[in-house]
Amino acid sequence: MSAWIVSRVHIDVLVRGVIEEGGFYHRGKWFKVVEDEAARAESLEHLKSFYTEARREQEARRIMTATDLGKMLWSENHKSVNARYGERTRTPEYWYIEPKKYMTYTDEKYSRLEGNTWVEYIKREGHIDRGLLATQASCYDYQTCEHDTYYASRAFSVVLALGKSLLHKVEGSKEAPWGV
Repeated sequence: MSAWIVSRVHIDVLVRGVIEEGGFYHRGKWFKVVEDEAARAESLEHLKSFYTEARREQEARRIMTATDLGKMLWSENHKSVNARYGERTRTPEYWYIEPKKYMTYTDEKYSRLEGNTWVEYIKREGHIDRGLLATQASCYDYQTCEHDTYYASRAFSVVLALGKSLLHKVEGSKEAPWGV
């Protein structure tokens, strides 16, 4: 079996998929993934109204930015390739860049009353192509499974979460019986 280091864009596609899902489970705990530090700060502020300070600190450790998640995923991939070939390649710097080339955008029109006038707005949402995401998640899993701790890692939990999420979006999956 061979392994190779996936591209930065490959990681961006995976990260975007996780952002769209809101996060992933790892060892029974939910890890929330947000786009940037501003969104993380907003999430941390939201915790103040629900938890004690000690519990907020625990919860805060499970809120990741897109860049944090991408760094972790790419690092796991490098660790795998290094283990496979006995190398010591360092993981390059990573920062998340939305993979617009692989996204589909939809515009949703809505109106809001401002003073005495209804004002029309357009909300633009982008979504990663599900087929591409499934293929990239499978490829990443294949390229990153070469070291002993992969199946206990957060990276594996991300791939598993994406796979389950995508399975539920396959046409007919909701109507299919649970066990035959």
